[in-house]
Amino acid sequence: MKILIIGKYPPIEGGVSAHTYWLARSLGEKGHEVMVVTNAWRVEEEYRAQFDRKSQKVRSEYLPKNVTLYGFDDAMPGHIPYSEAYVTRLVNKALQAIEKQGADVVYVHYLEPYGTAALLLKKLTGVPYVIRHAGSDIYRLLKSPDLSLVLGRVLLNADRVLLTPSLHRMADTMGISSRRVGSLPLRAMPPSFSQVGPRYDFNFTLNDDSPIIGYLGKAAKLKGLEEILEVCAATHPKVRLVLFTNGTLLPRLKEIVANDPWLSEHVRFFPFVPPWEVPSILRSLDGLLHLENRFPIPIHSPQQPYEAILCGTPLILSEEMKNKLRYAFPDIAGYVTTVQDPTDSRELGEMLATFIEKKEENHKKAAALAKLCPNDWDAQVKEYEDALSLGSSGEMLRPLVSLFSKYF
Repeated sequence: MKILIIGKYPPIEGGVSAHTYWLARSLGEKGHEVMVVTNAWRVEEEYRAQFDRKSQKVRSEYLPKNVTLYGFDDAMPGHIPYSEAYVTRLVNKALQAIEKQGADVVYVHYLEPYGTAALLLKKLTGVPYVIRHAGSDIYRLLKSPDLSLVLGRVLLNADRVLLTPSLHRMADTMGISSRRVGSLPLRAMPPSFSQVGPRYDFNFTLNDDSPIIGYLGKAAKLKGLEEILEVCAATHPKVRLVLFTNGTLLPRLKEIVANDPWLSEHVRFFPFVPPWEVPSILRSLDGLLHLENRFPIPIHSPQQPYEAILCGTPLILSEEMKNKLRYAFPDIAGYVTTVQDPTDSRELGEMLATFIEKKEENHKKAAALAKLCPNDWDAQVKEYEDALSLGSSGEMLRPLVSLFSKYF
């Protein structure tokens, strides 16, 4: 198939961007012609992964086999009131891609602006689209009175809608035909996420062999980051912290570290990294923090803990995150370290001290959990192939696209 993906892509940081990257890469490796249309290079600096796309080594990862990228770097021409006009620009790039390479089907992951762009593209060209949601696009954007009427039609006009089971009733209420509704493919991760492979060099040596505990993700409230730093400042545990992060809370985190001599020696900040570097980081950690708590989006289910499990990385979880993993691992409590409430400094400090003392035991439990983790990435990619085949009509209306190209 000729598959046009409109969505997040590196250097955008986050689970949706990473998933789009790995899916595009795998579809290309299976022989499909994949075109990715993205606004990734307009992402804010605080949510941008750092890599040199001009490097030949990076390009081989960033643009894998059979994947062509259509993006834009420049700011919009001046106009009042100013906007980035993402929907129009994404559709414009998609029209260029279709004119040049053709397309059998469009795939989008996230309603706005990507789903809206897919809907407009379908109206202009007739190319069908398959859409899946994330979490915030349903619970924040779809519910917004400024967006709901359009985003509702994005779902109604999709040729295939992939929804978490809890949202199937919503689809029925909206009037989306059940034959066009499918469930999200079973969770799986690419083969790169394994216990075997290169390890990341943190270049972080102290006078002891203290364990390295890491965090990868946005610097935001409800992630337990301020709490873990404050506990470490008070208790001076035998540990090194590596934080691959950026975002609104980063200045505050850096201020906490800069104002404490012990933290300044034992904490290192790193920028966001692209998806293909994440496995090597996970394999190099003695523990991964995932202390998300009181998160306002019920269906939010981060993929990073699964990535860590497959890499044999010991997990430090909030009770909230442990419960989210229980549906896949009913006995997970015996293999991970959990803190009931990350905002309770006493409990958090006791948990951290116990975890540090059991470094070898933690790794043994993590290795055992990795063996229990089902992971069939090929099967997941096949589910996407099937969904895209169902969504594709096999026909494409190109006269309008060709008409545009004659004059612009």
